Amino acid sequence: MSDHAEDIKKQVRLTIAIFVALLVLTVVTVAVSKLSMGVTTGIVVALAIATVKGSLVGGFFMHLVWEKRTIYAVLLIAGLFLIPMLGLILWHYYDPINGTVVAPMLPAVTHEQTTESH
Repeated sequence: MSDHAEDIKKQVRLTIAIFVALLVLTVVTVAVSKLSMGVTTGIVVALAIATVKGSLVGGFFMHLVWEKRTIYAVLLIAGLFLIPMLGLILWHYYDPINGTVVAPMLPAVTHEQTTESH
């Protein structure tokens, strides 16, 4: 019975540590958003922090850390489906069906551009 109680205490300490790490990373995210850096750099940093936070949540709160063999199998199957699907998209883009028109990529319209025309 002592081993079971110790395991529970260990799991609670781990959960609290992950929670604190998520809180710290949230503060870091807010602090980084206040820095003046370029858009590309800001997006890269924000995605890096979000990746770490998502990995912590998925790994520990969803117990994926302890499911290694199953997760790798699911990841492999997903990758085996993803690659042909991306190939189909590229195939259609570079060799469209006769009679169809590929829509041109238009530049994004900013808020200032829409208010100027009114």
